Amino acid sequence: MSIPSSRDATEIVNAQLAPGEQLLWVGRPKQGFAIRASDLLFIPFTTLWLIGAIWISIALLRQDGVASLRFTFPFILFGAAFIISRFWFDAKLRGRTFYGVSDRRLIIITYWLGQESDFVNLKELLELRYTHRSDRTGTLEFFTHFGGFNRLRGLGLGYNRGGLWWPGTRHWRFMIPPAFEMIANPLEVEQLIRQAWDKAKTAVN
Repeated sequence: MSIPSSRDATEIVNAQLAPGEQLLWVGRPKQGFAIRASDLLFIPFTTLWLIGAIWISIALLRQDGVASLRFTFPFILFGAAFIISRFWFDAKLRGRTFYGVSDRRLIIITYWLGQESDFVNLKELLELRYTHRSDRTGTLEFFTHFGGFNRLRGLGLGYNRGGLWWPGTRHWRFMIPPAFEMIANPLEVEQLIRQAWDKAKTAVN
């Protein structure tokens, strides 16, 4: 699904607000190429795959000639395509994602195969976790329950949202908490959310 021609985050998020709901902040994840913590495993693995496939191809080429490439070339092609597609689709997905904070909810809108809108009610929020990145962006994760999320929390590399573009993987989101990923000025946004969160809890009481 195409993004509205304006590509204006405020306009896109405003369209999701309920009557009387007040928009406090809008933003987007970092655009373009980005390295994730999970790439600390992904990059070495795929690099070794490519080196191994190329080395075997050269050895077979010397021994059996060009005809041997029909066995090894698909492995080289797969490795190269896997690396390129991983970063290209990740950047594409972030380029189609918009975030918003209102006085009632946290809003995440993604345009991929269709428009997907995720909402976190501030009254249901249990925990807010901030993760700093070396590029001065940060990720804010929102926990409303811990049953499924705990299965992945101990892996040490964080949740890999960059792989959710793969066909058939979107249903795994129940194990991955909603998040504002790689946003600018994350500490300011965190403070804003906590203030809105406190007001929402006070309103409940």
